[in-house]
Amino acid sequence: MSEQITAVDLKLLGEAIEVAGEAGARGDYPFGCVLADSEGTVIGRFGNSCFTSGDPTAHAEVGLMRDLGMQALGPVDLSKCTVYVNAEPCPMCAATMYFGGVRRIIFALGDERCRQITSRQPDAPHIEMEVRDLLGKAVQPVVILGPALEDEAAKVVDRYINGPN
Repeated sequence: MSEQITAVDLKLLGEAIEVAGEAGARGDYPFGCVLADSEGTVIGRFGNSCFTSGDPTAHAEVGLMRDLGMQALGPVDLSKCTVYVNAEPCPMCAATMYFGGVRRIIFALGDERCRQITSRQPDAPHIEMEVRDLLGKAVQPVVILGPALEDEAAKVVDRYINGPN
């Protein structure tokens, strides 16, 4: 039997969608994530900051992992934690979470649907590789669940691309 998304997971995924909306509202790409422990206690939240930081690698998940590393100033065991992301992680973010020790990822907006929305921005860089394809080759297994709450997440990304309706 495969692992299922719980009510707590959906609540935390909703928080990641909110973080993404905050990032988009300040002028960054509308992507955000939340890290929670196995009890559902939020450990960290981070929104994309590529534009406001001037760092093209400041994706939400990368920022979260950097922020945690700076807070902890040492090894942090994230193997029992979950990262909730408003959109399917790109290869850079997926690898960063994996090497940071995350072993459970839940995303809202799937890559295919996200590309349909963002295709109106032809200059936006993208690598077409689903997170399951990349992390399916990882030595240590990673639980990947999603898409879930896809319509809610799509609205945030669409609002950023097309403006408010």
